[in-house]
Amino acid sequence: MRTLRPHAPNTDVRSIPCAVEGCGGLAVPTAKDGRFYEHRGVHINIPKNFVIPKCNVCGMDIFTDDLYQVLLQVLETEYVLHADMIKGIRAKHEAKAQ
Repeated sequence: MRTLRPHAPNTDVRSIPCAVEGCGGLAVPTAKDGRFYEHRGVHINIPKNFVIPKCNVCGMDIFTDDLYQVLLQVLETEYVLHADMIKGIRAKHEAKAQ
């Protein structure tokens, strides 16, 4: 299992072959702000220190099963952290729709 350390450079994640058929690129460890994934009907920004291998040719994020499970935990944590704000935004949109 690849481990992710929240505040230190991660030496356990290395380049892996891209999983996209015919691409031929390498998925290199990438940690940056501005990556959004949908979770529970909202798009959540992944913390900038979370490392996800990204292909240097096609640009796809490549996940191992273990890394995907960690991503789901991160998404749920971020969702719970911002639950009040999300509920408020949803309530405003529902009120406008009526």
